Amino acid sequence: DNVTFLHNQICMLGKLAIVPVNGWFSFDFNINFEKEQQFMWMKENGYRVQSIDDVDRIKSYGISDVRYLERTIQKIQDMKEIDEIVVVSSTVPDVSFVNHDSTLQDTPLINLMGNSYLMSAVKADVNKKISTWCFGSYSSCTDEIRNGIRFVSNPRGLTHDLGSWPTYHPKRISLRD
Repeated sequence: DNVTFLHNQICMLGKLAIVPVNGWFSFDFNINFEKEQQFMWMKENGYRVQSIDDVDRIKSYGISDVRYLERTIQKIQDMKEIDEIVVVSSTVPDVSFVNHDSTLQDTPLINLMGNSYLMSAVKADVNKKISTWCFGSYSSCTDEIRNGIRFVSNPRGLTHDLGSWPTYHPKRISLRD
């Protein structure tokens, strides 16, 4: 309880800024689920929600994280010593990375993959400093370039799957020179 990861911390290494953000959830990766349905599914599947207000609270955390990310990226635009940004989010930044997954389609679980508002932070990157976006919350690998940004997810897998993965192969993230 009360542990927050990836919150309000930036790491600057030479010309690189690593900008982590949790991201939370926007609950709109599948809009066909009403808030009440989402709450009941979360409660029945072991998520720590006590009331329907918890769904709204979690969504508000996600909106707050987006504002933080936008402001941070905007501030870095003026920093001449930083020419590259790597964004690291705990959650998936866009539904298109997961909506093809038949195990998620038509389930409330897809709404617990990410935050659709995160991508709006890219608009603050007027100097095109974001080179890479690493993200989690999704158990399948992603490595693709969209609009000049490399999006990477290289999960180890879910806890109950760890025994079936004999070897983990880390992804190499190359930085600009």
